[in-house]
Amino acid sequence: MSPHQNDPQEFHAQAVWNIDGFELPSYVNQVVLHPGITGSDGAQEGVYLHLGHVMPPAFPTGPDGRPVEEVPVVNVGSFFLTPQALDNLAHAAQEAAQRLRAEQGRRER
Repeated sequence: MSPHQNDPQEFHAQAVWNIDGFELPSYVNQVVLHPGITGSDGAQEGVYLHLGHVMPPAFPTGPDGRPVEEVPVVNVGSFFLTPQALDNLAHAAQEAAQRLRAEQGRRER
């Protein structure tokens, strides 16, 4: 008997990513995490993750000669993450950062 026959709310299946090799990745240089919705018990159910890109201004001053104080952030993607999804993302990001630092260290030698 497969696990989902016992409990239809819980089952295990292999996730297979279909990554398009021709799809261009978006450049992200801005990240915002903020609290998500709270459940009926008042507990936070997750966080919102927003990824964006800011193009530096072509000119450091506006038409009036004053310094530019704001630049628009182009939203690249917005996501709601459950605590488990956030933990998975944090773990994967930490592993990727460690591999990247190790690779950069080997190139600097």
